[in-house]
Amino acid sequence: KSSGVLSITNTGVKASLGTIDVPKATIPLKAGSTAPMQANVAIQGVDLKKLTGYGMALKLVPKDLSLSGTANSQLTLSGQKDAYKIQTTSTTIDNLQVVAAGKKPFEQKQVTLTFDGQVSPTQRAIDFQLTSPQIKMKGNFKQVPQGSNAVLNADVQGQVDWAAVGNAASAFLPEGLQLAGNKNLAVNLTSTYPTSDPNSMLANLNGKVSAGMDIAKYMGLNIGPTNLNVGIDKGLVKISPINT
Repeated sequence: KSSGVLSITNTGVKASLGTIDVPKATIPLKAGSTAPMQANVAIQGVDLKKLTGYGMALKLVPKDLSLSGTANSQLTLSGQKDAYKIQTTSTTIDNLQVVAAGKKPFEQKQVTLTFDGQVSPTQRAIDFQLTSPQIKMKGNFKQVPQGSNAVLNADVQGQVDWAAVGNAASAFLPEGLQLAGNKNLAVNLTSTYPTSDPNSMLANLNGKVSAGMDIAKYMGLNIGPTNLNVGIDKGLVKISPINT
């Protein structure tokens, strides 16, 4: 420790959930310090099944949802004053399995994730890319000030196996909803709203969502190959005529 900055080298913690190693870190200790914070973190062998148990105890995960797999990640954390950044160029989950009660398991041999997020009192920015055998997605999210307003932009592009996604998210979807098809997905959203009224973000939301699927079944309604286009104008959702 020198000049109010804590320096850490080769610190590790091993627990039942997995192992966390911090080979190098510098952390400012004084409030208002201008010294930068920097930390490299290696997370190895995280047991998602055990982690899910803690999530259920804290009511963060539905009780009828089960996760299993092994996660490994290399993280870089940095910051100065009130601005922080978290980045990973190497996060993987091996043998991922998501099971909702009474549903077919969602299984992926390996999922990889890259993530670059920046947060400050006035703006936020996130870039991500998710890749697995059945889901390929990338996108970005930005929130920046513009005078007395905040401007939010979100863009997501990907290709999704809807049957796999439906199984993985079945705990959060209406009972009996069935989806299928390996199709493209595009989401583009923007909102400009007063910083003094963050609750008005949805009322000022504009954008569009487009997605395709081969099969959709719900409450006796069966739909074949479909292209769905949804527009959002000042918070109002408008569904274009469905092409089937």
